[in-house]
Amino acid sequence: LAVGFIVARSEDSVERAEECLVDLDEDDGKPGEEAGADGDEDGEDDDDDDEEEKAAETSKPAGTGDLAPEATAAPEAATAQAWAAQASAPAAAAFDSAAEGGTVDPGGDLDPEARKTELSKGFEAASRLGAKLSKAQKFDRAAKEFDKCIAIAEELGLPTRSFETLHGNRSACREKAGDMDGALEDCSIVLSMRPGNTKVRKRRMRIYEASGRHQDALVEVCALLVADTVEMRRRMEPLAGHPQAQAAAQQAWAQEKGQDHMETQNKLAELMALCGKAKSEALLEARKSRPMPPLEEVTSESSVFQLLLSYTEYLDQEDAFKAANLEALSTRVAEANSAEGTFEKLGALKARAFKYMTMREYKKAGADLMAAYFLFSASFGSPTEEAASLDWAPTKALAGEEALECAALLRFVALFHHVRYDLEAALAIYRAAAALCKSSPKDLSLVEVMRSGVLVDKGDVEGAAKAMEAAALLAPDSVDVLMHRSQISLLPPTPDFEKSEADIRACLAKKPDHVVALLRSAMMFISQAQQLAMDAAELAEGNQNQLAEAEAKARAEARLAEAEDFVNKAKAIRPDMSEVYQVVASIAEVKGDVEAAIAAHDKAMGLDPKNPTPYMNKGSLLSQIMQPSNNEEMLMQITAVLEMYRQALKVDPHCSQAQKHWAETKMKVATTFEETEGIIAGLDEAVENCRDPQELVELCTLRCIAAAQLEGAKDLGMTSFADING
Repeated sequence: LAVGFIVARSEDSVERAEECLVDLDEDDGKPGEEAGADGDEDGEDDDDDDEEEKAAETSKPAGTGDLAPEATAAPEAATAQAWAAQASAPAAAAFDSAAEGGTVDPGGDLDPEARKTELSKGFEAASRLGAKLSKAQKFDRAAKEFDKCIAIAEELGLPTRSFETLHGNRSACREKAGDMDGALEDCSIVLSMRPGNTKVRKRRMRIYEASGRHQDALVEVCALLVADTVEMRRRMEPLAGHPQAQAAAQQAWAQEKGQDHMETQNKLAELMALCGKAKSEALLEARKSRPMPPLEEVTSESSVFQLLLSYTEYLDQEDAFKAANLEALSTRVAEANSAEGTFEKLGALKARAFKYMTMREYKKAGADLMAAYFLFSASFGSPTEEAASLDWAPTKALAGEEALECAALLRFVALFHHVRYDLEAALAIYRAAAALCKSSPKDLSLVEVMRSGVLVDKGDVEGAAKAMEAAALLAPDSVDVLMHRSQISLLPPTPDFEKSEADIRACLAKKPDHVVALLRSAMMFISQAQQLAMDAAELAEGNQNQLAEAEAKARAEARLAEAEDFVNKAKAIRPDMSEVYQVVASIAEVKGDVEAAIAAHDKAMGLDPKNPTPYMNKGSLLSQIMQPSNNEEMLMQITAVLEMYRQALKVDPHCSQAQKHWAETKMKVATTFEETEGIIAGLDEAVENCRDPQELVELCTLRCIAAAQLEGAKDLGMTSFADING
């Protein structure tokens, strides 16, 4: 019986300590929020807190030789404050002893049960005082009270849930006191006990974000969303086969989590943008000292083809060189090589290079252009040598038509450096071309137009705009200026859609058969039609203004009709051009004609199997129209989408957009961590190879979210994504 009584008393002490715990997170606000006018929830004067603390620090522990009766229970006549002060004195002594490396000991001669009773009283007093000080916004002092509670709890052997509350409380106080390292330490302890503690995970996210550790904050947001998804699926599983019950459960979930979930989603988008931007900027900065090497070959043939078609210098000669005999041009090259004249050799190589361009044999065209460039450099000095200054000049006299012919050659040599992403060499060669054609404003303007494209790919939008301004001053009515300035006007940070449209219309007024201008105009109008349709839908949903809704619909239809007119003109000029059917497919998609869109994508693939864009666009369309009735159908449909992106990457391994879409789709069905790690590895490779600044931001953003989702799931104690994607 005696033993049973002692055990019961011991259990009562532990239970009493647990019962007095107050979880500050149950009423936790953001750092610095006030509970009352003076920060004290009960509205009492804060001097009471000081008196209570003073009493706790100065009172002598009862029973340092013998146990005083009043130490075992609070006398009814005593005030709660006096009792708390008396009871917390042993706790203070116990904490001081523990802090010095000793054991918790409220009194040297107390028997074990009396000691536990005293510790329990001290724990209760320190816990209450810590909560009171926290509400009074005296967070440093509150944290110290929870220090005492934790030390006593260890001696009492309180269960894990008590330590979770205590470290959670101390982390809240430390955060609000500005002790971020201490707060993070407590957060980590809590989450090691219960990874699903939402309030503490949000606190850690908040601290990471405030400290500029955005990737770590993103991990916490992902963990919150993953936990929500797992919980939602757990609730839905018993309701399988009961759609009405599932709908009711989803509605209840939305009501329960709605605002909180939306805030988390908004934070996800915000942190994704910050992480992607920071990672891409760091990579671009590193590339300044370690530039990426040029590609061994040109980028996708389709990209080179479209770039050539955007310049009148190529368009004006295309038909003639299509008709030219390749064998005769090769004979001319052989004869020129055996002769003495430099200009004859340069002309022969350039002519055959043009023939290869019309045949879309860009590797051979590039080889002839480089042979001509080496010959030019040997005769007149190399513009790309390190010793060459920004004011390159030929080492031999070069003027008149010969100088202009050499400038034309150098423009295409520079273009082929550009499409291999040898950007610095391209700029140096364009400078040399400019030096040779100063007497011709038209030719010099074209150099500036082509140079602006290189600057765009370098990420220097401001420099590109200045180059285009210089080109416009030299030849304001140039088709090339109007065509390419329309594209420059659409670039961030300040896109000017009206100016872009005005330029593209002026370009077509001067050259109605400019296919690239027709297709870009069509895409511009398709985009405008989509935006107008969305505006009309918003007006209809809100029942705001029927007249404005009707006007928006009419304008959308007019824009789409104009887009169709432009693409039909392009089709009449180049009926076998794959890119024409890309735009046909886009128009069909806007109209909602999925069958026609797929047929157009297939037509584009058939006309040019080496064009990655139709594969990518068809994959995106298939992704949008997926309506699986079960997991098996979903897997089949996603497999078809992934196959389109895989084909795009097979055609052009450097196609960043295809890599991005592939990774996004793959993440939806990845069930193992190993699969996700493979996705991240693929994104790392794509990031390293990406040369377009805007596409680099997108890839980096996706890589950051994939890594954060993986780390967040692991931090939750998950071993796979089967509970999410299974």
